[in-house]
Amino acid sequence: MQLISIGDAIINLDRVTVIDVDREGGLLRLKVHGDSAEPIIAFNRVGQEVIAGLFNLIPQQMRFRGVEEP
Repeated sequence: MQLISIGDAIINLDRVTVIDVDREGGLLRLKVHGDSAEPIIAFNRVGQEVIAGLFNLIPQQMRFRGVEEP
């Protein structure tokens, strides 16, 4: 079980399928989705440091269109 805390909410990453980040004006809005199309929870006015922290949890590799991974 992988738990993270965002504000006062604790999120179990094992149950998350999509984390959606929307920019609305100068604000960032974070929506956490499980198995349904509707978000489990949504956060308004999320700071850039929270988004950067979430992206640091995800292993990232550069991928190019038309090239398969070895």
